[in-house]
Amino acid sequence: MLPALSPAQWITLAAVAAAGFVLAVLFLKLGLKLLKALLILVLLAFVALLVTFVFLALRKGW
Repeated sequence: MLPALSPAQWITLAAVAAAGFVLAVLFLKLGLKLLKALLILVLLAFVALLVTFVFLALRKGW
C-alpha cells in the first residue's frame, strides 16, 4: 500500500515530474545550457522528493 502523502506532496511530485519531462524534451530538441541547468535543478528536486517518499514509505511500514 502506498504511504499516505499530503495532497501538497502529491501535487509537488506531479509538478516536478511534469516539469522534468517538459525540460527533458526541450533539452533534447534545443540543447541549450540554460535548459541543461534547469533540468539538473528539476532532477535534484525530484530526487529529494523521491527520498522523502521512500523515507515516509519505510516509516509507515510499506
